[in-house]
Amino acid sequence: MVNRIRGRRWSDQTLLPMRTTRQLFNTVSCWYCDFKFSTFNEPLFRFGRRHSRSLRVWFSMGIGFSLAALFGVTVIMVCEFVRAAFVYTGNNSLGDSLSLLGLSSLIAGLNISLPSMGYLIVSSVICVIVHEFGHALAAASEGVPLEYIAVFWAVLFPVCNLALLLLPFILSPFYVHGRNPMVLDVPSTSPLSGYLSPYDVIYSVDDIRIHTPQEWKQTIILLTQKARSSSYYYSGISNVRRGYCVPRFLSGVSIHLELEMNQTAICPSELVAFAPVICGGAHEETKSIIYCLDAKDVVKLKKCGYYGNVRYPTNQIDCHLCTEIESCLAPVQQLGQGWIEITYSSPQCKHETKTSLFSDEKHSIRSEGENGCLQSFVFIGDLISMAHSIHLTSYQPRFSIYFGTHLPNLLEKFLTCSFHVSLLLALLNSLPVYFLDGECILEETLNYFRFLSSKMKQMILRLWLLLGTFISIFFVVQSIFVVVS
Repeated sequence: MVNRIRGRRWSDQTLLPMRTTRQLFNTVSCWYCDFKFSTFNEPLFRFGRRHSRSLRVWFSMGIGFSLAALFGVTVIMVCEFVRAAFVYTGNNSLGDSLSLLGLSSLIAGLNISLPSMGYLIVSSVICVIVHEFGHALAAASEGVPLEYIAVFWAVLFPVCNLALLLLPFILSPFYVHGRNPMVLDVPSTSPLSGYLSPYDVIYSVDDIRIHTPQEWKQTIILLTQKARSSSYYYSGISNVRRGYCVPRFLSGVSIHLELEMNQTAICPSELVAFAPVICGGAHEETKSIIYCLDAKDVVKLKKCGYYGNVRYPTNQIDCHLCTEIESCLAPVQQLGQGWIEITYSSPQCKHETKTSLFSDEKHSIRSEGENGCLQSFVFIGDLISMAHSIHLTSYQPRFSIYFGTHLPNLLEKFLTCSFHVSLLLALLNSLPVYFLDGECILEETLNYFRFLSSKMKQMILRLWLLLGTFISIFFVVQSIFVVVS
């Protein structure tokens, strides 16, 4: 009788009770600190049971990603470990070979600004919270009641990328996306300081329409590469074979001198050196006439020389000629410098009736109903550093209110950083290391190899975890050493 009563009492108890029978305490120790709460136990359990089929499909996709991440981080760890061993012995041939395959060194020091640190911390907190709710939903979908929730989250991994892609649509009632990049800030150290101001809109670079900040940087890089490939040189000086139709009376009154092979073009500081562009690829071998002209007057003239599509170059490029009373002159550039013409619109011009420097038919960059005026200036110098010296955004406010101009840029940075952090956390959590999810993933994967005995599976699991833990500790120590040194 006693045994029956005990048996009945024992059978009425559940392995995991629906409600916790003990008071939850927050834990703080030298290893970690956590915050436990049970407020969402019932809602999450009901939601998980109601949508268990959909959640199982979702988490099955997560298992596939986890296996791929486990394999990927294992390959990266082994490659980095072998690379470090070769570098230590003084042989960097393997490192060069891995770089050709796209596996560049993962340890490059610490280079992060204070605002980026803020984005990183906030993104990490959100990703951790989402990951823990993901564990709760996974347990609820399998019918396992919740005891408490600790702060960690992972369902946001694909959601951040989706939100980033849908951000232009979400903000479309208030912002226009992808029309032209707008200037957010021009630091005083930027070479464009004094030429561009906040809220200016960049329309084109050398007649190439610009839509986004990415196109701005890519176009500058392509223009730099094309200038190097389509230039001829005078003793360290490069003459770009695309120029302007300068009237002969203007070039005649300008300063001109003979440029020998061992001579450098010298013009007054307010003038720029120009050289003739000869169609057909012919030019004088030993000398050429150099004209010193005012760039502000030259950029207003008709263009000539060799032109083609910079983004889709072709070998069949026509040479546009000038009239008989004009000369085709191109700027002479020193090596390492470039010449580009930037066309932009300033918000101060919107309510003024200024005439654009260029016609709409020629540039096709003014939208219908737009009242902004186009202005242009020429930049001569290091194009790559210039392109990265200003802060641009793809979003323009639909109304003439610039109060929330920085909001889309902040949201874009936040979502991008959250996506990268969640991806990094997912990869780190998949490492074959003790006490991480990679240990459970590896253990469950080994269970599918039924031809292995239990003892063999345990031996493989321990060996793999020991190796993964050792390599991870090695990289942590190496990273700390690189940052400190």
